[in-house]
Amino acid sequence: MESPAKCGAVAFDLCGYQTSRMSEAPQIDQLKVRRLGISPMIWWRLRVLDSTTLRELHGILQVAMGWEGLHLSAFEIYAVQSGAFELPVASPDVTLWDFGFRERDRFSYIYDMGDGWAHEIRMETMGPAGIYQCIRLDSVSVVFMFLLF
Repeated sequence: MESPAKCGAVAFDLCGYQTSRMSEAPQIDQLKVRRLGISPMIWWRLRVLDSTTLRELHGILQVAMGWEGLHLSAFEIYAVQSGAFELPVASPDVTLWDFGFRERDRFSYIYDMGDGWAHEIRMETMGPAGIYQCIRLDSVSVVFMFLLF
């Protein structure tokens, strides 16, 4: 698969979405999402492009967990909350790459503010993307990136 097309100071991923930096190749972040406060432990492992925004990651988490996005949610990263526009928090339109994460860094995701479903998201691995496929779900305007094995 080709690396992102470059146009001046703007880079585009293979799905045509503008990325926040110039890069020779897309990077894949492997995330481990763990539900907190329950036993036995429940967790999910996801692989997303580092150009994925928090808004997109929220949509990916909703699909992975089988939820329908009916509740408010927020991420907390470096003591700053980002999330739903109905909340007094920062915009979720920032990419994972923008945070400068390293492997083993962690941040939190709260879904359903009433019940407070807390999750820890850990950056397990970060590296160059292999062949991947973009799938667009127009109903939630989210682009999913999956590695093909």
